[in-house]
Amino acid sequence: MKKINLLLCVLLIPAALVFLAYSSGSPGGKTGSPGDGGANCTDCHTGDPDNVTGWIIPNIPTDGYDPGQTYDVTAIGNHPDVVLFGFELTVEDGQGLKAGTLNITDPLQTQLTNGQNAVTHTSDGNTPVNNQKVWNMSWTAPAEGTGDVVFYASFNAGNGDGTTSGDVVYLCDTLIEETAPPELISISPNTGQQGQTVHTVIVGDRTSWTSGEVPTVNLVFSEDPAEVIPASSVTVNTDEELEASFPIPSDASLGLYDLQVNDLELEEAFTVITPQPMLTGIDPDEAYQTDTIVARISGSRTNFTAGVDDVFINFHDDPAEIIVGTDVEVLSDGALDATFNIPSDASVGMWDVNVDELTLENGFEVLLATVLTEPAGKNISVYPNPAVGNVYFEAQGGMEVRVFSSSGHCVDAFTGNDKLRLDVSGYAPGLYLIHIQQKHSTFAHKLLVN
Repeated sequence: MKKINLLLCVLLIPAALVFLAYSSGSPGGKTGSPGDGGANCTDCHTGDPDNVTGWIIPNIPTDGYDPGQTYDVTAIGNHPDVVLFGFELTVEDGQGLKAGTLNITDPLQTQLTNGQNAVTHTSDGNTPVNNQKVWNMSWTAPAEGTGDVVFYASFNAGNGDGTTSGDVVYLCDTLIEETAPPELISISPNTGQQGQTVHTVIVGDRTSWTSGEVPTVNLVFSEDPAEVIPASSVTVNTDEELEASFPIPSDASLGLYDLQVNDLELEEAFTVITPQPMLTGIDPDEAYQTDTIVARISGSRTNFTAGVDDVFINFHDDPAEIIVGTDVEVLSDGALDATFNIPSDASVGMWDVNVDELTLENGFEVLLATVLTEPAGKNISVYPNPAVGNVYFEAQGGMEVRVFSSSGHCVDAFTGNDKLRLDVSGYAPGLYLIHIQQKHSTFAHKLLVN
């Protein structure tokens, strides 16, 4: 009988020693991670592990970790009627290599293990409170380009019977993405001519251009990085948008250029092209409704002497509204004259100037006529003025009436003989301009609607 008791003591002593040893911390390499070969606390404690979620809580933003930054990490274990709680936690990249640096923030409760690559409990850090145990530590993220990492941990909920049986092992893992680095997205416009200054808008993603100094912005020839076109001015609008002007030399190499903003680069983002024919101006560049003008249109690198087929202006907001130039006279490759008869009902605002396929946008302005174009208004009556309900127009013979708002938009048009009535009760209060056309004469009259 004594021999049997002695044998039992001999068998139980190693198990007790293992329990006592591991109550002061994991031997290391027992997190269940790929880098640890899947080994976990069941290597020393009987049973199969249960998988849980939410027991590892890194205080890292949802968009991921920033390389080199340090973050607080909390590990929490829960188990009913638990007497002792232990754990081991590590962090690995996609290849199963240890990632970043784990740091001890509570040396009474936690310590490093497994070659400083994991954190485990101490003998003072294994006592749960209300069936729960909390451990705190920190983690310094690895270098840029490491990619996504996973926090792995194995938890052992001990029943405190002094053996390795009857305990429950839990496994938990948490994926953390690496924050995508800042990058350049676009430059607009993305082409420019030799000898031209191009004003561009540059857009980035996750950039921080409002902090610090104004960025350095360059265009670098893709085939020869020594050829650089620096921005002459840079204006930061937001963290992710800036404006830059590039004076492109007349002898700049033709082809693709890389965009550089500080240390960020967008390859082959801009193209320098040969100078193209273009319209440069019209003189005069404005006229009133009913005016007839002779305008000189100028161009650069144009070839007007080879022949011009179409000269016209069109309302910028409605390209279908066109005024054709007549009596076109080519003076040189870069200049021609044309006559434009501006109708009394021409839209007020900006017009595009066109010579064949070339266009000068918003190059010409039509102004609202506010004066008599002919001394013929004395036989025309408009009353009452100011008006609330009806307005009457009296004249000898037929007349065409157009009503313009103060912004120049035609709000009414009608024709009739001798006496006409207009109901203005639906008009917004304000000043209106009345154009009354009789044969070749136009009378402009101001009408106040209350």
